Amino acid sequence: MDFFLTQILARLLGAVLAFHCARSVWRGLRDGKIELFQSGYVDWWPVREVGRDDAPILFWIQIGIQAFFFFPCLVIAIVGWV
Repeated sequence: MDFFLTQILARLLGAVLAFHCARSVWRGLRDGKIELFQSGYVDWWPVREVGRDDAPILFWIQIGIQAFFFFPCLVIAIVGWV
């Protein structure tokens, strides 16, 4: 039997991350700029934005990364941590 608070925490975290990913993709497609996906543990560098006209390949890679992470987060928000 799973712990009830673990399920609540997993669903809340999944919902927040899904919302953040969806909002990031929506703003990127609307404005033509998206923030780079930060994969480092230390966040000491400034947040960089990638423009659709400046670096189109990197822009679409970032859109793809955010869209890819949206779906698992949405599943976790709906189903929970199984």
